[in-house]
Amino acid sequence: MAAVVFREFKPEDGFDGRAIPAWLMVPANHGIKEIRVDSGSLKVNLTSSFEGVAKVSPAPTRGKGVWLVEGIVKGSAYIEARAVAKEAELERLLEVSVKDVRPVTVKFYLVRDKNHMTKRDQANAEDLLKRINNIHTPQDNVRFDFHSAQTLPIDEDLGDVVDFQGKGFATYMEDTPENHKWHAITKHGDPDHATFNVFCVWKFLARENPGYVGYTTGNTSMGTKHRPNNNMCLFSDEVEKNNLPGQILAHEAGHYLGFGREHYKEKSDMDLLMFESGAGGIKILKQDANAFNP
Repeated sequence: MAAVVFREFKPEDGFDGRAIPAWLMVPANHGIKEIRVDSGSLKVNLTSSFEGVAKVSPAPTRGKGVWLVEGIVKGSAYIEARAVAKEAELERLLEVSVKDVRPVTVKFYLVRDKNHMTKRDQANAEDLLKRINNIHTPQDNVRFDFHSAQTLPIDEDLGDVVDFQGKGFATYMEDTPENHKWHAITKHGDPDHATFNVFCVWKFLARENPGYVGYTTGNTSMGTKHRPNNNMCLFSDEVEKNNLPGQILAHEAGHYLGFGREHYKEKSDMDLLMFESGAGGIKILKQDANAFNP
């Protein structure tokens, strides 16, 4: 194949150029994504392998080599770039995944004990949700919907630091005693009405990982075995120190959506949302987008 390359039209908009072939997420029900095709002096034409799933058309007014990909219904298709003057020889493929929206209902709990309380309020919670959607929705078509933000009084002193052991995720989920501070908070979760429960606290310490500012039990095999603790997130006010609260909560939401900690070994680039250590970037790759929204 010649040097025809598919490139993203704008960053963090559902394109994964590291995948082979390159990959693009497009929302179903006539969602539109732009894609750029670099072909040098070679004139190419683009067609869809399955127009019932995705259609493609040129968009010269948006710039040289820009095409529009329209999602029709959920499914997969390939955009084929073929040379016009070479008997329609195939030059490059773009895999397209058309996805229905996956709605997630989020409930925030503004934790207050006898001597401490989170600094967050409803306006802050709603702003966090906007930031999460700005990261996730263009890349995986997951939509986070606001349920409520309510004060959660805890009738004890949890301490200046909400401390819990975390002896490794699987062991932690199985062995944590009922009087553990994690349980003192997350037992108030509402999984019947909210699919992702976020508990905002002033500061916490997961002893196994003292640098954590967010900690989530997610839809992994370990999490779903323990329904009372499933899909709960502790979120610290300390996250404000790095000025990336929306990004870090979007990362925590990735754990809820199915990214297990065992997958970290496959991630090494700091531009990725699911970067292992500290604040990474906001890029969501094909394999993660397909896990978040199959």
